[in-house]
Amino acid sequence: MNKKKVLIISPNLSHKIGGREKYIDKITKIFLENKWDVTEVSVCWDKQMMVAKQYNSTKIICTQSKAFESKWFNYWRNISKAFREIEQLISSSKYDLVIDNEYFSYKKNYNANNRIVIQHNDPSYYDICLSHSRNRFLTKLILPFLHGLRSPIVLNKNVIFYNRENKDYASFRFNKQYSTLPNIRLSPVSTQKILKSKFIRKEKKIVYIGRIEKSQKNIKFLVNVAKYLKYPIDVYGGGLLSYIKNKKNIKYCGIIDGADVLKTFSKYLASIIVSKFEGLCFSCIESLSSGTPTIVRDTFCSAKELTSTGLLLDKKLSPKQCAKRINEYLDNLDSKKAFKDCQELALKNYTEEVFTKKWNDIIKNYEHYLHT
Repeated sequence: MNKKKVLIISPNLSHKIGGREKYIDKITKIFLENKWDVTEVSVCWDKQMMVAKQYNSTKIICTQSKAFESKWFNYWRNISKAFREIEQLISSSKYDLVIDNEYFSYKKNYNANNRIVIQHNDPSYYDICLSHSRNRFLTKLILPFLHGLRSPIVLNKNVIFYNRENKDYASFRFNKQYSTLPNIRLSPVSTQKILKSKFIRKEKKIVYIGRIEKSQKNIKFLVNVAKYLKYPIDVYGGGLLSYIKNKKNIKYCGIIDGADVLKTFSKYLASIIVSKFEGLCFSCIESLSSGTPTIVRDTFCSAKELTSTGLLLDKKLSPKQCAKRINEYLDNLDSKKAFKDCQELALKNYTEEVFTKKWNDIIKNYEHYLHT
């Protein structure tokens, strides 16, 4: 019996570091465990991609686009050539399944029955870009173009969303019916790790773990919120430290090792994310897995679900108004109860085991899902 074959398309390959790359790595291993042949393909965004070797027992194809080493004309020519090569692979009939993790959609076979798109960006991303644009008129002109190029969710019927909220939003926003594929979010923490987390006495502080930048993570907004807080914020991560240097109620604590993330979260009353937009937000899931509630602005579809044991801030609130809500919430927080509630939520929805079980079901029944 011939092995089933899957083609996985991504902006970066699975040996790179990042949320999308973790997702690719996990599903690659699951496909291999189910005895599928796996091929990864990526546009080469950097020199390291050019020398990618066999990894994870998969066949790796790197298109030869030296985009960022080229002058302007050659940049677009090479990118176009790379996408054409990938498009030819998608169009070929040798793959039983195509998994698309890309930023861009491809011109052909948007709704092919053998193609699944994985949600990595929030479907409200384009609306948020429009509302924050300095040139709204120009953005309105190019938004339809962006929808066509940047959002596979708009064009493809077979989409794996994070949750029901994301699927409902996309259906409404883009007036599209999607297939019956289950909602799956990548869960970076195992059940065993969650159960190992024990309640400890909390420092009367808030923690932020993430990139220190303004375009997505909105770090300047966080600094302005901190001015009015009774509870100081400890910041971990890399980026432009000048944004947080000598700011009231902000202390920079360095870059944290991945192995210490859960332990670090567990020391604090709550974690905080004030991003302009997010995808899934691993930081929130790791916080919940440690038993620490999250404080999040309502700027992405998963925010409500992630704060069912924490605090959801209306995105229209000013920094001062946000600080008032946060102070009130933490003043009345029962940390022991919150610890239990967060762990229960994480165990129910955000474990590696849940992720693996759902993907195993898709792999075994993919023909049913993609033809109904």
